[in-house]
Parts: sequence; C-alpha cells; structure tokens
Amino acid sequence: MSGAKAVGASGATAVERHSAEVLKVSTRSRPSAVAGAIAGVIRDSGMAEVQSIGAGATNQAIKAVAIARSYLSEEGVDIVCTPSFIDAMLEVGSDRILFSVDYPFEKTVEAVTWFDDLHISERDRLKIGRTNAMALFKLGGTKAASG
Repeated sequence: MSGAKAVGASGATAVERHSAEVLKVSTRSRPSAVAGAIAGVIRDSGMAEVQSIGAGATNQAIKAVAIARSYLSEEGVDIVCTPSFIDAMLEVGSDRILFSVDYPFEKTVEAVTWFDDLHISERDRLKIGRTNAMALFKLGGTKAASG
C-alpha cells in the first residue's frame, strides 16, 4: 500500500510536491499514531507514502488511513490510496513491466516524475523504462538488462 495523496473538496489534486519520507507500518503500529503522522505529512507536503508488508501490517495501515481521512476531512481534504507499484513488481517481476504514459489522459511530466521518484533500483528503473521495451519490440541490438 502506498501513495496516499491529498485531494481537495473540488476533486482537483492538491499535490504539488512529493514527500521523500516513507511511513513504514508494522503489525505492532498503533493506527491512531500512524494516522497522526499521515495527516501531518499530508498537511506539510500534500502527499504521504505509506509502506506495509504483509496482511497484519496492511490491516494497520488501512485503519490508519481511515482515521487520517477523518482528521483531514474537517479541513476539507480527502485522501486517496493507490496500490503500490512495488506490489506489482514483486508479483510479476521487473522483467515483465513497461513504463508508458496514457497521453492525452495523463501528463507526461507528472508520469515521469512519478516514475523517477519510485523507490526501485536503477537496474529495475532501466529495465522498466527502456530495455524491456527494446527487447519486446526488437529495437536495435540491445538486449534487456539481465537480473
């Protein structure tokens, strides 16, 4: 789970900057404490990234997001959670993912900034952003980065 981002009452995205801080949640995390941290980070930077691994930790994280949502709703801020890219990468492997932009529905600059800010290795970034597509479409003589 990651990418809780603030969305204003009008539905327009209120995120301008990306948070470098990752809030890590474990099975022993107190949801109310995590909720306070999420709300504080969203107030400061417009976005909070929450990381949980495993069912128990994800359960605590979801409870925390629900509590943080109630804290922020009093200020007219709604938060939205998007599934973690890392989850998908762990499931299928970096050799089976291609980076693309759904233009004109997505802005290229925003998509590239999101991709550049992912917490992945440079080797995986190169495969996902370039060499996997080159291998799939047989472009040039470059083979995909091996892992």
